[in-house]
Amino acid sequence: MDSSGNQSQVYQKEFNWEQTLPSVAVAYTIAALENTDVKAIPPLYEYLDPQSLDSLVTDSVEARISFTAYGYTIDLVDSTVVVKDS
Repeated sequence: MDSSGNQSQVYQKEFNWEQTLPSVAVAYTIAALENTDVKAIPPLYEYLDPQSLDSLVTDSVEARISFTAYGYTIDLVDSTVVVKDS
């Protein structure tokens, strides 16, 4: 629950980083959550450097990256994109 007593939404989706770049996975996860086309959301580079994200998150390294974008808190935990209300 958040501070107002409302349930926070959590949306998560698993990816294979060898098949899908993390930056692309984040964009598609946000688009799915908002039930819109991925082209309708602002580009990820308005929030962070997508190439840096892609170089940090790989199948060969266990990582946890957290940032805020699109009005959500986004965590990349191993092979999963987790999106929570900010």
